[in-house]
Formats: sequence, C-alpha cells, structure tokens
Amino acid sequence: MFPYFYPTTVAIIDDDLRFLESFDELLRREFIVRRFANPQLGLNHLVGADAEHLSRIARLGAYATSHNSPADEFDRLQILLSSYIGQLRGYPNRFETVSVAIVDLNMPGVDGLMICRALRRRPVRTILLTGNASEKVALSAFNEGLIDRFVSKHEPDLMTIIASHVRDLQNAYFRRVTTTIKDTLALQCLRFMTDGAFLRFFADACAEHRIVEYYLKADPPGVELIRSDGQTVILMVLDDQEVHRRIAAARDAGGPPEMLAKMESGEIVTHFPSEGGYYAPNFRDHWPRYSFPATPVVGATRWLTAKLKPTDIRPFALRDFVSFDSFVRERADLH
Repeated sequence: MFPYFYPTTVAIIDDDLRFLESFDELLRREFIVRRFANPQLGLNHLVGADAEHLSRIARLGAYATSHNSPADEFDRLQILLSSYIGQLRGYPNRFETVSVAIVDLNMPGVDGLMICRALRRRPVRTILLTGNASEKVALSAFNEGLIDRFVSKHEPDLMTIIASHVRDLQNAYFRRVTTTIKDTLALQCLRFMTDGAFLRFFADACAEHRIVEYYLKADPPGVELIRSDGQTVILMVLDDQEVHRRIAAARDAGGPPEMLAKMESGEIVTHFPSEGGYYAPNFRDHWPRYSFPATPVVGATRWLTAKLKPTDIRPFALRDFVSFDSFVRERADLH
C-alpha cells in the first residue's frame, strides 16, 4: 500500500512506426500509452513531463525528514496529507505521469541506452527492447542498473510479458517516489499502512468497489477510494486509542446514552463536522447522521473501519476533479 496511487502513463519509444502502432494498440487495452517515433522527442518528454510532481515530492521529503520530535508528528501528518496528497488528488494531469518507459535499443541518433542512462536518477522505470544479437548488451545494462527489465522483440508472447513487467514496474515507481512519505506517515496514526491483516482487507475493499486510485487522509484517518468513473468511498480507519479518545470526548460532552453504548460496543464509529471529528453537544439530536456501521479488522493491532460517502464529511464536491474515465475519453477524442 502506498500513501497514494493512481493510473499512470507508459511511454513507448521506437523508431519503427509499424511496430510502435501495433504495440500501442495491444498495450493500451490495459494502460495509458504515449508513443514516440522520434527518440529525442521521447527523451525530452520523459525528462520534463513530471518535473513539477518530482519537485513537490522533493519538498515534501525534505519537510518530513526535518521534523523528528513526536510532538510534531500529528501536525506534520495533517500537513502532509491535506496539502500534498489532497492537491494531488485534484491535479487534472496526474494520469499523464510517466511511470514506465519502454525503449528500443537500436535507434538512430539517440539509442535506447542513451535514453535509459539519462533517466537513471529519475523514478521512471525502464524496459529495454532488444533483438537477438543485443541481449548481451542489455544484460550488461541491467547488471549496471541502467534498466529494470529487458525483453526480446522476438518473444512469441511479447505483449503478455510486457504487460506483466509494466504492472510490476508501475508499483516500483510508486514505491520509489513515496518511500519518505510512507515512512513518516506509518510512524503513528496511519500505522495501518504496514499491517498485513489490514492490507488484505484493503485489497478486498478495492476489488469490491472497483477502485483505480486512492489517497490517504488524516481527517478522518483513513483512505479515499476512487473508482474510474469518479465515484468515491472514504474508508475511515481508527485504532483503539483513537476509538477511546472519541468515546471519552463524547462522554465528557454528555453524549446520548444510546450513542455511547454503540460506540463502546464497537457497533459504530462516529465522525462529526468538528475539530478532530469529535462529538459536541450541538450534535445531540442529529448524532445518527454522523454515525457509521463499524467493521473490525484485527492484525498487529485492532482497527475499526467504516465506509463513508464524501458528502458525509464535506458538503461540496471536489472542484475541477477529473476522473480516470473522463481523462481516457478526452484522450480518445483528441485522437
């Protein structure tokens, strides 16, 4: 599990236009594809396409590692989640981020190894396409760390092999760009990110709701799950400490006995439109509206989870939000 995930673009660079077109047609059934017959244009795009995104990540990583005191932890998590991840969710061009580049080795002018060498210190993952006579060159490049995979163009199941590599390398891309963020977030209130039992529960929830992108949240603690059509489910995740804090706050504020009993039994979790989501007396007559059926997940610790609609916690839809389906339709119209 990453702090965020969304579909990304696969860039294919090959000067053989006929091969490039057939390759694109097969691969784009599953992935977003940008193709480049001109190697230099392809390299320019790869170097410049995600500059803004990488700059944000660098600033975020520097900020995360500059705070070491536990007292700073929650404030930092709030800033990390609400400012960066929240902005990324609303970034309309996020699907254009190139996570994997598939590059032909033998091209005039700018060959495949030159492109891979230029990308060596960038997070984009690389697959080198070779001929039978160039596999030794590719193996040497792999051992040197210039490329992540190499595949012969003459493989009978080339597309199946490539698709499998792309799936793995897209995950490798997100693993690389989010390591600092994840290490910071997993320290305290978002420890569920590293709990095996929760991760299995999370994978099942994503499959059930056909989720294609997700983003961690601090308020309420959990994950925002988004389908390809933009429909959203917020999975709230509370550890025992947070559950007890919410119960204590509700009891101290004179919460209704029925609500308190359901909270204490683990039947419901609550999240009110207040600081921290805690109960306040002005919600006495409306508490059922802010109460949600709880599902326990027991792993390294016990988590109480609940599924919310975005309107349960924010009155207005995210402005200018572009769903994955909308992005794909717009690209199809352009072609």
